[in-house]
Amino acid sequence: MKLLEPQVLIIILIIVLLLAIPYWFSWRILGKAGYNQWLSLVVFIPYGVLVVAGILAFGDWPVFRTASDAMQAVAPVPLVAPGWLADPTGRFELRYWDGSRWTQSVVTGGVSSSDPI
Repeated sequence: MKLLEPQVLIIILIIVLLLAIPYWFSWRILGKAGYNQWLSLVVFIPYGVLVVAGILAFGDWPVFRTASDAMQAVAPVPLVAPGWLADPTGRFELRYWDGSRWTQSVVTGGVSSSDPI
């Protein structure tokens, strides 16, 4: 007793592959973009591939949002700590470095004053 002929089995296998490959591709692509991978079920709806393509083309990918959030959370470390350092202009003994730029606070002979740069 044969259940199905070999030709029918081959046709069924081809149909299953034709249905599974777009689903698998969309599952992988949506996952790498940071979307919920269950959204890939939309490819089985007529024009669903266009919906998924539109989401990928025009949407704000969650994977990029989390990467930019992580980059913004890291504060830049100053190369030189804030403090009194030798005046780069050479006009005074010391000038205050605030960690990102020179200030107008200067010291010469223990006397502090202000000198705009």
